[in-house]
Amino acid sequence: MSNNIFVRFILFSCFIFLLGSCGEKKDAIEENIYYICSMDPQVMERQMGLCPICKMELAKVILTKEDIESVAIKMNETQIKLANIKVDTAKFQTIHKEKYFTGVVAIDQNKIKQVSSRVAGRIEHLYIKTTGEVVQAGQALYDLYSEELASVQREYLLSVKNNDLYAKNKPEYVTIVNSSKNKLFLLGMNEGQMEQLLSEGIVQTSFPVISAVSGVVTEINIKEGDYMDEGTVCFELSDLSSLWVEAQLYPDEMKYFRSQNEVELIISCISDEKLIGKLSFLNPEFQQDRKVSLVRMEINNSNRLYKPGMMAYVIVKAGKEKVLSVPSDAIIQGGKGSVVWIRNKDGKFEYKRVTTGIHGEGFTEIISGINEEENVVISGTYLLNSEFIFKKGMDPIAYTQRKKNEK
Repeated sequence: MSNNIFVRFILFSCFIFLLGSCGEKKDAIEENIYYICSMDPQVMERQMGLCPICKMELAKVILTKEDIESVAIKMNETQIKLANIKVDTAKFQTIHKEKYFTGVVAIDQNKIKQVSSRVAGRIEHLYIKTTGEVVQAGQALYDLYSEELASVQREYLLSVKNNDLYAKNKPEYVTIVNSSKNKLFLLGMNEGQMEQLLSEGIVQTSFPVISAVSGVVTEINIKEGDYMDEGTVCFELSDLSSLWVEAQLYPDEMKYFRSQNEVELIISCISDEKLIGKLSFLNPEFQQDRKVSLVRMEINNSNRLYKPGMMAYVIVKAGKEKVLSVPSDAIIQGGKGSVVWIRNKDGKFEYKRVTTGIHGEGFTEIISGINEEENVVISGTYLLNSEFIFKKGMDPIAYTQRKKNEK
């Protein structure tokens, strides 16, 4: 009897022990279960429900204490390859200092042509009505009514007729014909228009004025119905095959340009590629009201890719130094500082705040924050940054600041 009671006691104890073990395991699992929002990663709840911000259903995830507190990101080799993450070592090397200045693309003033009226008259019709239009040499610009021009046409027709009827090829009549023809040339008629005048024998009261040059219309000073005098500037045409880049310098910045013949330029709204600008003018005097001086570079624009008014960065070499540096692509610039991502010896990725110095030739000096030979991520940095924001709900700098405040 006593043996049966003992056996029953042992079985009951084992049952209680197993039941307690299962409960502990369940509690342990539940401690690691969290519910987060895929749209608002800063939302982290312990129970199922909806996101208080976007009202989406929370997703279930299992996070360890290390996952929550750690600032490192763990990725396997497959994920690293898919994310195209590449690393390089921070090292000391000689880089050329580069100084950046802001400039503006401008029209080359030497390539501006003005189309002026050669005779007084009234504008009957405008063929070019808006700036920015491209004009080719030989293209009609406007129709002009001019009594003076009509009178010279009649004189020319009459001189040719008299020469043919009365004294063909006699020197005095040939002189009169040539004189009338030269007047028409001076008043704006070309060879083709004069041939048409002779063949038709009709005076053109509304005369088409032809452009002698090609270019982009940058200024229009006339409109239909206007009366204008001889010498009135009607149009301004600019040749944009070459352009200027102009920048304003303070007195202590002039020294960087005095020894330069060429500088590098970046017009970022088109491309981040560097192009060469030829230094053409360095103003020897400063504007008295602002204490700045003008520097000007010429750039080739035969493909018409660049437009006046675009912003440009002017880059000049300013000596060289041997410094601890990393590729500039490794640095994530933020409003409150700069960050790089490091791959630790255990394979995890961790961010570090850095203080940067000079820039040059695709590299940036690191003044503090990391040491020589540390493995710095040079490709895929923004993906790691996004992954960190997704897990922590804020960028690395903000997260670091919050941890400091909590302490």
